[in-house]
Amino acid sequence: LTIDNYWKVICKRTNDAALMHSVINLCGNIFLFIPIGVFLPRIYHKLQNFFRFFCVCFGVMFLVEVLQLFTLLGSFDVDDLFLNTVGGAVGYIVFTICAAIRRKHDKKAKRSHE
Repeated sequence: LTIDNYWKVICKRTNDAALMHSVINLCGNIFLFIPIGVFLPRIYHKLQNFFRFFCVCFGVMFLVEVLQLFTLLGSFDVDDLFLNTVGGAVGYIVFTICAAIRRKHDKKAKRSHE
């Protein structure tokens, strides 16, 4: 797995260029897909269930990887599939936390108006 190699480079920190490349690849593949986890459940209410969201997110990422394979505009990479899906899941967690804060705030505002 490429993830394992990147992680070893990060832990050893012996080569600055390789370290930067590893961090960018790992973090980039996660952070770029956090917005999907934040916005999809907000737009499509049926995706506010984590299991349903996770399946859709994984399916979309899988489709992207397959399209890269067949169009030759990239390569099918299981590591990207995993990291992108993790990014979506992190975004979903952010969405869940924000939704809970918003509900709490709305309850407070409603009580203060009564």
